[in-house]
Amino acid sequence: MKLIFIIICSTISVLNWITPFYFGYSELSPAYTHFTYIFVHANIIHLFLNMFVFWKLYDYLGWFELLLSFIVAFVASFYAYNLTTVGASGVVFALLGIFYTQYKFPLKYYFKNALIIGLATLIGYFSNVNIILHLLCLGGGLVMGGFNRILK
Repeated sequence: MKLIFIIICSTISVLNWITPFYFGYSELSPAYTHFTYIFVHANIIHLFLNMFVFWKLYDYLGWFELLLSFIVAFVASFYAYNLTTVGASGVVFALLGIFYTQYKFPLKYYFKNALIIGLATLIGYFSNVNIILHLLCLGGGLVMGGFNRILK
């Protein structure tokens, strides 16, 4: 499942760079783009970073958590449509939220990651990134992961 997701994202992104078609969403885009935005990325660095983090997180989680992350990213896109949005960042942030609820770490690990997320959010704020979507997906992942942990 991990490799399939990476292949789909890579293929759609490359096709979009060659012949642009509209998968990203904005306030005026069709409803289907609230799902398809996950698969297309702005550039090679964007694609690589999302796929690298996804690869690492999926090593600890599974297909069910990936499904939960898709749901979170889809729902969050309806509440964070103020900017044109592309990329699997929503899925990655939701996976990160689920990951935090499934494993116990030393307190310094959480502070270090909070600092990294804060820095990424600050950089995103100044570079036209949909940080609202990232934060909504992280929060949604924490909630879904919490429910998942309770139900296990």
